[in-house]
Amino acid sequence: MITKNSFHTTAIFDKGRSYYPTHYFVYEGKYIGSFIITEELDDECGIWSLSIKEEYRGQGYGQLMMLELMAHFGDKHLYLYVEDNNSIAHHLYHSVGFRDFFHSDLMEATCMHWE
Repeated sequence: MITKNSFHTTAIFDKGRSYYPTHYFVYEGKYIGSFIITEELDDECGIWSLSIKEEYRGQGYGQLMMLELMAHFGDKHLYLYVEDNNSIAHHLYHSVGFRDFFHSDLMEATCMHWE
């Protein structure tokens, strides 16, 4: 079972010295993956650089992490970009309720959102 203690947060800084928290997903004592929240406004959050460690892919951990993330930030609209060539991630995000919002030909990615 996932608990509120499933996420552990550290801080990283970009070149512009902006603060972005990195959240590490830990399940049953194992580091499974991580993501960064790039913006946390009153009613929305941007998710960036979501990843699952290779040895845990294809075992349902991505869905567990997304569901926990959505529960944690459940009072906000969430959005992320998924690259066109990443059909596995696109499927994962659809499976937990994210919907395509718009496509960027320039970025070769789709912005997806969840409310």
